[in-house]
Amino acid sequence: MRRLLLLTILTGCDPLSVLGVEELVTEKGVLEAPPPIADDRIEDKHPVYEPGSNVDETIDGCAVSLNKSGSIVKLDVLPFAEADSALEKKIFPTWTAAVAELPNKPILPSMEIVQALMKPFNDGLYAAVELGAETGSEGAQIDKRGLFRDVLAALVAKSSTESAAWFAGASKLAGDSPSAPTDVLSRTDLLLAKFTGDPLASKPIGFYTWTTPLEAVFRHDRFLQGWWAPLSFEATAQTATVLHEDPALRERYQRTLDLYAGLTGPYRDVSPLALATLLDTTPGSGLEAAARSKYPALAATPECASTFGLLPRSETAETRLFRARYCDKILPAGTNLLDLLINEIRAGKLDLTPRAGAGWSDLQLYALETLLVPERATEKDHLFLTRRYKEKLIETFKTIVTQNRETHVKQSEISFSGAVSAEIAPRPLDLHPNLPVEPFPTFYLRTARAYRFVENLLRATMGDAWLTTAHRIREAGAPPTMRIGEELRDMETLLYGLHVLSARAIGSKSELGSGDLAETPEMLARARKFLADFAKDPDVARDPRVIVPVHVDLERARTHYWAVIGVRALPIRAEFYPGFEPRDVKVSSPCFFRSFARQEPYVLIGKTVELVLPSRKPPPTRDEFRKACDANATVEAIQDALSG
Repeated sequence: MRRLLLLTILTGCDPLSVLGVEELVTEKGVLEAPPPIADDRIEDKHPVYEPGSNVDETIDGCAVSLNKSGSIVKLDVLPFAEADSALEKKIFPTWTAAVAELPNKPILPSMEIVQALMKPFNDGLYAAVELGAETGSEGAQIDKRGLFRDVLAALVAKSSTESAAWFAGASKLAGDSPSAPTDVLSRTDLLLAKFTGDPLASKPIGFYTWTTPLEAVFRHDRFLQGWWAPLSFEATAQTATVLHEDPALRERYQRTLDLYAGLTGPYRDVSPLALATLLDTTPGSGLEAAARSKYPALAATPECASTFGLLPRSETAETRLFRARYCDKILPAGTNLLDLLINEIRAGKLDLTPRAGAGWSDLQLYALETLLVPERATEKDHLFLTRRYKEKLIETFKTIVTQNRETHVKQSEISFSGAVSAEIAPRPLDLHPNLPVEPFPTFYLRTARAYRFVENLLRATMGDAWLTTAHRIREAGAPPTMRIGEELRDMETLLYGLHVLSARAIGSKSELGSGDLAETPEMLARARKFLADFAKDPDVARDPRVIVPVHVDLERARTHYWAVIGVRALPIRAEFYPGFEPRDVKVSSPCFFRSFARQEPYVLIGKTVELVLPSRKPPPTRDEFRKACDANATVEAIQDALSG
């Protein structure tokens, strides 16, 4: 039998890595406080001057040649000028609304602006994958509804009532009328009643509210995750048996699991395919003992244990951390889980380096790592960050990690705690850093590589035909004219271009490798076009406000949510650190070099908060959350409105 093991195809890893055997996050000892946030030390910077490494730029309309290889750019956040003091506490609903409020002020495109383009793309890409994989439309090699029907038929044929009830429920939620005996359908109705009575499990949120078919996908996939029941060993083993006996059915199931392990991350729970693999060498009577021996997390306390899942949920770095800290404990009053995650990364307690089996969500988090520990980035010797700027980077991390998690909301595990979150006259030129974009090349490079991973993933699971046929889905409006394969390559080109431009702007070297796209003039032109026109981009104009559940505090019956409540403007300063200015400066006529100067633009950042709402309240949809933001001026008022 030909086994489609995507992660073997892409990385050569052991197939059990899709079950979470390979860890992305390493937990190192006990919880420790991160180092205090402080200005960088110039003694730690070691840029190397390389003669002949001049770059050509246009600065304030003047052609300049200069060597930045030994230079350092200092970044700082400024206090608001008195004339702009009203901006300090103002929160805008969208990026374009903020731009409109700053018509005569320079704006440096921030990482959040790049994320503003990526977030609708990521949502639309994931949504298109979901719809294609649902029925095998537009050439997709996965057909989940057909798979559910065929697995159900095989289970009914073997009188496997418990597992058949689950797949009959998934088929009902998909809109089908399953064919099964009365006792199976009676059990199905009981399961569906329990499922629909748990809004945290069953209520579609995120982009899954865009269309009725996406709502159905959310419901039947969450149903098959089984964590809300929880799913029994018996139902999993019965499914494993029919997959073990039917190689073609087993391969189709494997392809589906490979898709979601790659799109989000390694599985938290044990799937029927894991048991089917054990059946290759273990008699049926010894299967449960073998499974519990191989996966000891099944035997943990109920709040901490892995479970069985017919379509398992994915484990993410943040939920692994929260579970390790609090799954069998009462969450301390006032705990902010977003701050906990940030502190653990900054303290060096969480290693986010992707390992075999890492999914797209893991790669996205890895791209964000250097915002919290910029000393690990390759550009570290060319940037001097003040304490205030590092605090800005923490806010950037909060915004992007929240929006990324909301894209993966269906598939990501929610953790629990509790014992039971023309010609001109000559003129002088004052040289400033001339940053085209917020200069964090490692973030752009790792994000580009994450998109390369997704392209390879979809090629292996959904197929070339789907990539060249399907369009991504939009929250509103017509789909893009480009196909998904074209848009993916365009996003890769843009991110690689931003990496090159930002590295060049601070004198750092590009880190493009053999697996990356090669630098081309078209790549740089794509990046420059976005930076020049970002305020006109329809995706950047979309509402960035989202809310996503991350943790349930059973003791207090409260659910912790991360939420982006809007956009803020922040004044910053970029200047060359004294003694580490560019060398070999040549300025073309009619301009002449006078001195080094500061660049003082605004950047736009997200405002992210952690809300704690009653668990009895269903998770808010985007529309419900945005209405609460529009109607209330403070975080406390928003929380009160959502609490009912």
